[in-house]
Amino acid sequence: MPFYLRGLWGSQFSRSSSKLKARRNAPLHRSVVVAFGKPLPKDTPGDVLKRRIFEQATHSWQHAINELTTLPEAWIRSVKRRPGEPALSDFFSRPLNAGQALTESLLLTKRIRKLNAGPNAGLLLPSTAGHQSRHGGHAAPAPALKSSTQKVLRSCPPAPPR
Repeated sequence: MPFYLRGLWGSQFSRSSSKLKARRNAPLHRSVVVAFGKPLPKDTPGDVLKRRIFEQATHSWQHAINELTTLPEAWIRSVKRRPGEPALSDFFSRPLNAGQALTESLLLTKRIRKLNAGPNAGLLLPSTAGHQSRHGGHAAPAPALKSSTQKVLRSCPPAPPR
């Protein structure tokens, strides 16, 4: 019977290097999945058995991926665990901790929803928390970038009433 074990690699019980184990900072409690396939005859060739095990691995990982939270959900959960941890910092503005970054992102979301009429919105973000943008060797100071962003947002049609 082909089967696949998922969740052991990098655990304290795996044969992975101690360097990988330390880097993973894996929690003590983790999910270990044993995915079983349909029984096969005893004389099944090795290449067929290997293919069936690979299929079990693929199905197992597809299921695991479907169970994962989205990146925003994972980030919000992380912020809630440690809201005071540093999150954004650069040379041009005050640093933001995780709670402040979450608050700012929620305010920005509310503003975009108010201004955007459609189901999708594109947003070009600067490369730093201080709203500095570099293009062609020139720097756009924060007030200029804020002004140009406001012009773009004003040009968007208002969202229909909900």
